[in-house]
Amino acid sequence: MTEIGSTMRSEDSQWGPRFPQYSAIFEDSINASFYRYVERKESLTEAYHDLIPLGLFETALAVGENMHKVGFHTGNKIFPVLMKTVRRYTNLHDGEILSHYYGFLCLRHLIRMVCIGTLTQNKALDSFLQGMNPSASRNIVTGCLAESALQFMTDALYTQDLSNVADALGCSAKTGRAFVIDGGLSFRDVRFLVDVVWKSRKAIIPLRRNGLLPGLPALVFVLCEMTIFSDGPRPTRPWSQLRDILLRCYLGDTTLPERAILRQLAIFIHHRTLDYNIPNDYVPVDEEDFYAIGQAWIDILTPPLDLALAPIMLLDVTMILLRWVFCLMANMHADEERLVAEPLAPAIMKAGFERLRLEIDRECDGPMTMPRCGFTRNYTAELLGHMSMLGELLKTPKVKNDFVRTLYELDFHELTGRVLLLLTRESFDELTEDEPDKLMHYIDSLDRIHQALATLPPHPDDLSESIFADWLKALRTPHGGFALRVSVIPSKFEKPWMMM
Repeated sequence: MTEIGSTMRSEDSQWGPRFPQYSAIFEDSINASFYRYVERKESLTEAYHDLIPLGLFETALAVGENMHKVGFHTGNKIFPVLMKTVRRYTNLHDGEILSHYYGFLCLRHLIRMVCIGTLTQNKALDSFLQGMNPSASRNIVTGCLAESALQFMTDALYTQDLSNVADALGCSAKTGRAFVIDGGLSFRDVRFLVDVVWKSRKAIIPLRRNGLLPGLPALVFVLCEMTIFSDGPRPTRPWSQLRDILLRCYLGDTTLPERAILRQLAIFIHHRTLDYNIPNDYVPVDEEDFYAIGQAWIDILTPPLDLALAPIMLLDVTMILLRWVFCLMANMHADEERLVAEPLAPAIMKAGFERLRLEIDRECDGPMTMPRCGFTRNYTAELLGHMSMLGELLKTPKVKNDFVRTLYELDFHELTGRVLLLLTRESFDELTEDEPDKLMHYIDSLDRIHQALATLPPHPDDLSESIFADWLKALRTPHGGFALRVSVIPSKFEKPWMMM
């Protein structure tokens, strides 16, 4: 049995360090395992109590991730072997796959084989290996492997033909398995993997941000598409768990191409949750878990923002993320009407407004199209509505003061005014059946933020009178604009607050 490298502590169990301690030792330990393999040419076929020993399992991954140096090695029916290992390991660890180093290695093995299976199915593995420089680092090759696999998945998805997606994954309707060349990943396997990954969801963002789960978006793609292909009752499929996993993956250290395909999946799942009335009952594992989520949301939208982010992180997926973050923050202590990780509230709010600012700033290349005007208005309504609820749930005086100061310092009234200017471009004579309700949603959101501010501390003393004037204009503009088109505006738009 191969021993784990010296970076492992002697007191660690047969499963290795727990999360998050194994993050610090992984790179050194797996590199040491590969060097020992090259020197000793150790066997990779041992088994111990029906599970491959930790050191040997690590060496197998090290050799696999260095396939551009030593050649590609695989056994028959690799997916059934991996799934058997994952099942036995998680049975011993309360269904969690990322609780210890061994389970982390399981997931990395699985992600790698999903990527290899995709390239194999698309007859691209040999050319991929030939294109890799033998002197390239293991991490570079692993990243390129994930990128190549995801490109095949993306190309298939964008054809809008599920049969092409099935072909890209080697999914057979007859067997109900993907990657049949390598033994296959069944619908039952996929449902099981969704459960065990979700139970370890707290680890996803930290591991992704440390660069330790490259290729996870490819695995998420497979889990989502196989769930769509499965023959189980649609309302009982794990849509809620999938969305939780997917959005955590999205907020991790994720590239723009990865975010583009994750957006497509997030929107599809969002509509399934609406179709089947699945509640937004998300709760974080604990406060530390939400701090990681909240900070990732803040970091992705911290200025300066690249304009290239806007057409990838479109407002539809941003709205899904915003609702999810708010639910996580509010649901944990809903019975006490307080927020988890309350000190993050001002920065979480600011991040949402920065995404709005980025959208409006895209007009540097020309006026916003009418559909984008509508999306921007609806996003602003969601943002103002959720921020109003956030402000009303704050308990700590200092956080309340910070919330108010942040709100004014980010010039939310200016942003609201800019959205109102977009509103004047829309033709109310061409409203769809649903559009008046969406306009009402926007106006109600202005009312909500006005009411929320009345319950919060007063504005900072250094606030200028011009800001008050801007906010008053923001409150009055919809009424003034609608007055020009009174014939098409429902009577319910007439609200007492407009007469202020």
